[in-house]
Amino acid sequence: MADDYRRQGFELERRIFELDIKCSSLRAEKQDDDYLQNASSILDKLKSFYRQGGESSNLSKLLQDYTQVILDITFYEENKLVDQEFPEDCSPFKIQQLLQDLTEPEVLAARLAPAQEVQSVLGLELLECLYWRRGALLYMYCHTLHQRKQWIKKNKDTFLKCIQEGVRYLMRMLQVRNSVKLNDGVVLHDSATANFLFGTLAHRSLINTCLPARDLCRARAGIQRMPRKS
Repeated sequence: MADDYRRQGFELERRIFELDIKCSSLRAEKQDDDYLQNASSILDKLKSFYRQGGESSNLSKLLQDYTQVILDITFYEENKLVDQEFPEDCSPFKIQQLLQDLTEPEVLAARLAPAQEVQSVLGLELLECLYWRRGALLYMYCHTLHQRKQWIKKNKDTFLKCIQEGVRYLMRMLQVRNSVKLNDGVVLHDSATANFLFGTLAHRSLINTCLPARDLCRARAGIQRMPRKS
């Protein structure tokens, strides 16, 4: 058991110090950003914990704090992309990176606490927020792409695949507290219809979710950027 804790601690410690470097770099761009400040504050506590020995059986709390840092840092990065209207040259790579970052808490929870359900380790609210953020990011991206008619003509399959992935994340979010199995294997062929349905689902999923107050405000701030009509 002691070896397990040390292994878990080492992997989390490595990621926490990597995130600290990233957060410091981003804060150099915008020192007064509330989300980066919050992430930095949590990281300071986590670094102090590990510097003092880092032995604790409360893996769930460590992963929850780590997840909150991920949510705050990626929110800042997402806002940059939205403000820049998703530049064509770098957005595909950056979005995949953000999706990977927002998936990592689930992956770590499953790997470091295999005997527990991920939602028990991270908590329902954080897990909902991780799914919501991935779905909302893809919706904002797809809505922007939908304005680029020439791009759509050349990349229709890529566009529809991106929408379907976003729909899947939003439907997974709705499943966190709902035992009913939802069919997320939706196949869409028309880009205009797909974009409209994606937007409708994004707005309704926000209404139905039970996010904590801080993340609900963050979600509303993001979705206000999403026009209801294409």
